[in-house]
Amino acid sequence: MKAPVVLDPHSKKTAITPDAGPKQTAEQSPAGSGLPVDTGPPVTSRQQPPAAEREAEPASVIDTSKMNREQRDALELTEAARAATTYRSFAGDLFMGRFSLGHVYPFPMQPALDIEAGKPFLTELARVLKDEVDPDQIDADGEIPEKVINRLAQMGAFGIKVPKEYGGLGLSQVNYSRAAMLLGSVDANLTALLSAHQSIGVPQPVKLFGTEAQKKKYLPRVAGGEISAFALTETSVGSDPARMTTRAELTSDGRGFIINGEKLWCTNGTKAGVIVVMARTPDQVGAGGRAKSRITAFIVETDTPGVEVVTRCRFMGLRALYNGVIRFTNVRVSRDAIVGGEGRGLKVALTTLNTGRLTIPAACVGLMKRCLGYARDWAAARVQWGAPVGQHAAIADKIARIAANTFAGEAMSLLAQTSRRLARTLFHAMAKHGPKLERQQLTLGRMVDIGTELFAISATALYADALVKRNDPQYSRAELEQLVRCFVADAKSRVAASFAALSHNNDRQNYQLTQSLLEGGHSYLRSGIVE
Repeated sequence: MKAPVVLDPHSKKTAITPDAGPKQTAEQSPAGSGLPVDTGPPVTSRQQPPAAEREAEPASVIDTSKMNREQRDALELTEAARAATTYRSFAGDLFMGRFSLGHVYPFPMQPALDIEAGKPFLTELARVLKDEVDPDQIDADGEIPEKVINRLAQMGAFGIKVPKEYGGLGLSQVNYSRAAMLLGSVDANLTALLSAHQSIGVPQPVKLFGTEAQKKKYLPRVAGGEISAFALTETSVGSDPARMTTRAELTSDGRGFIINGEKLWCTNGTKAGVIVVMARTPDQVGAGGRAKSRITAFIVETDTPGVEVVTRCRFMGLRALYNGVIRFTNVRVSRDAIVGGEGRGLKVALTTLNTGRLTIPAACVGLMKRCLGYARDWAAARVQWGAPVGQHAAIADKIARIAANTFAGEAMSLLAQTSRRLARTLFHAMAKHGPKLERQQLTLGRMVDIGTELFAISATALYADALVKRNDPQYSRAELEQLVRCFVADAKSRVAASFAALSHNNDRQNYQLTQSLLEGGHSYLRSGIVE
């Protein structure tokens, strides 16, 4: 049996150690760490929890009794949108000190049939991007040519994951991510156009939460190239949905809603034919007569009277992004426009955004590979002090980091040992801060950073292991180990720094300084400039 690539935590060398098989005991844990490795039931990282568990509505486990009304409303609204589940994910278990190898090993490589299903589209997309798209001209003009948009629509790029029965290509999430990688390597504006349309625009929420009538009405349109958008953020509302001011009031006949409000940062909004809009609907009276805020998702046609594009927002680096401020003035929609049910809009939004977050990393990988190519070519061609700059240590170190981060490697034993320490640290913080832990944003942020590093280490070393086992001459075992070794060394340093910062930091002093500035202190820092 071939072995996974792991890193011995007591050695500076990357090693190939024997595969412990599908079930490991403490004695069989990676690199002989002695820590229990919980493989759990045979699952893969692509498995999802049962539908019944995904749909369960949890009660909040956070004490809100000492919060003010705004804080309590914001937390309860968000908690209500969180699905309760007994499903144990690999990433979630890291924070509990469990290294659940069975969730991710062996690495879930894309099946051959799925590769073949996506190949015709991805091949055509790569050719179109290479021969028919001029990213420099798009950036200079601040516009994506209509002929490019029409060409992408013609080949089905606006309906990659839309099922075939509704006019889409019916491809998998993996093939969609591969498309995002191609797009990211060429032009970020096109990436944003297609990603916002499919990941957070109409296709995804309607596919997941829409009725059959909604699917038949909207999916063929958006798969065919009608651009869609997603409207959640407002001027005073980013990640705090309880402050949402856009409202949908019930009509007098009870057959529809009237939407009033304004949305900010609406990507594709200036060019969309249809938008998913989040709005507050009448509060629900709960136990004890207390009103509970509700947010509902609506599908709104942009040609409906009262829908107005107030302005197009311009961004450095994304000059052709069709992002804007959208105003809704007495916009009438029917009950049939509700997606996912009344009061379930935040759940629709969060679930949809989660899918969108899968696309961005894929596009970034494409961009990173492009950057690595530029850096490698220039470092080999540019000569300074008698040698290519790539042979100078300062530049070589940077290129190595770019390459390692692009691949993002892993070491098993580091993950097993450090996840246990992460759990101890988390429980210590819970005991120390109690219900106030959720307000310790920097502390939680450092813990999330640690967990993220561990996840990245694990996922990519397993990926390296899977590539080695394919016996593909393109993937040299020695080269893969080089990448893993470099990434793991940097990741270990970042994890150590995050752990150290949990107990030795300047958080309180920084907070106090900021409050002083907000209260008008340190006025001399504003002098000597043009007011």
